[in-house]
Amino acid sequence: MGEKPDYPEFLSLIPLTKAKYKGLFPSHAEKFEIKIDKPISSKILWER
Repeated sequence: MGEKPDYPEFLSLIPLTKAKYKGLFPSHAEKFEIKIDKPISSKILWER
């Protein structure tokens, strides 16, 4: 989320099984936030 796709202000990876609504609510996306400035392990990705 943000103005520029190359430099997002907020990044979220929501599993399809958790996408209950047609719209994207910020409060729901925040639960699956990925910190932009830190590496993320595959273990964390698969546990979501």
